[in-house]
Amino acid sequence: MNKYVFLFAISCIYAVTETNSLRLSSETRVSNTFHPEGEARYDILVGIMSAPENRQRREWIRKTWANKAFVKNEDAEAKIVFVIAESSRDQVENSSDIMFVQAQEHTSSFPREKTFLFMQNCANLVSKFCVKTDDDVYLHVPRLAFNLRNLYQENPNVYAGAIMWGSFVPESFQVCGITHMSRDKALSNFKANDCSARGAKGPFPFAIGALEILSVPVAKYLVQPGGEPEQFVQRGVSDTEQRWKHGEDMALGMWVDQAKFNATAIAFGWSHVHDLCGECRDKTQFWRPVTEDSVAVHVKGHQMSETNFYQVHEKMKECDSKCVRTPVSMMHVSVPHYRQLLEKRSIWEMDDEGNILL
Repeated sequence: MNKYVFLFAISCIYAVTETNSLRLSSETRVSNTFHPEGEARYDILVGIMSAPENRQRREWIRKTWANKAFVKNEDAEAKIVFVIAESSRDQVENSSDIMFVQAQEHTSSFPREKTFLFMQNCANLVSKFCVKTDDDVYLHVPRLAFNLRNLYQENPNVYAGAIMWGSFVPESFQVCGITHMSRDKALSNFKANDCSARGAKGPFPFAIGALEILSVPVAKYLVQPGGEPEQFVQRGVSDTEQRWKHGEDMALGMWVDQAKFNATAIAFGWSHVHDLCGECRDKTQFWRPVTEDSVAVHVKGHQMSETNFYQVHEKMKECDSKCVRTPVSMMHVSVPHYRQLLEKRSIWEMDDEGNILL
């Protein structure tokens, strides 16, 4: 059986009113390369969360997976940008591929409000998908775009990514009970960590930070003015104790979980989104060698070097046009409502290796 990560497609019908960028402490700004007014110019916007000091990583990405010669494909128009806080504008290179947002950089490089602000801007800039990743990830954009295009044709309302389970305490900005295994394990952790008494929401599936995808209709819904996500982010930014130090990806999953959407769940093979492991034999972990199945490869901090990054690139280039158009492993189950799906143990139960037990 293939190993799986999860994708969630959210079917919702609502009227979307075009608005200017939402505001937190001040108006978000977008590089003048972008044109938020009028018809969207791209199908997909990929936002790479990057810290000012990571210029070398940005250069590696520009020369590899973000290079126009590599990204260009007929399946989708994709634009790739680095997302950096406006407060750090004078610390970074002058480049048209940088989107500045009104945020503060953090010493831990934790994106916090940057992800929300990217989604906020993206929702007004592209027609189909907002893709968030980090500057320690290698992303095969053509293959991702091909599969997202097919997914969009089936269901245009999507929350997607490499999925784990957990709970989150919105009042104190704390993660509570996290696992990559089953919902049963998440429930066990929820009880063991006394998450309910601490005010936690969940447990729920969430897309981990290496790859978080929202279709534009869902992004617009989540970033609407005065909504719970905006209020949460504002509290996090204004918190004098600075307690929101991790879990921005869990927060996004929590917002999707709390929304009253109809849902379709889609499973996507573990071999497609994984951590880097050159000669890895341990299939119980997220570590995988780079193969033609790989779509997103997380190059962890201790592995981050120019040599390793370019070796991933050379391996990824082996995925030719036929490979790009090979659909990735997927399965989906339609249900009336997202929470009803979570109760269907026969669908969501997994073994210790993360395989869905059907």
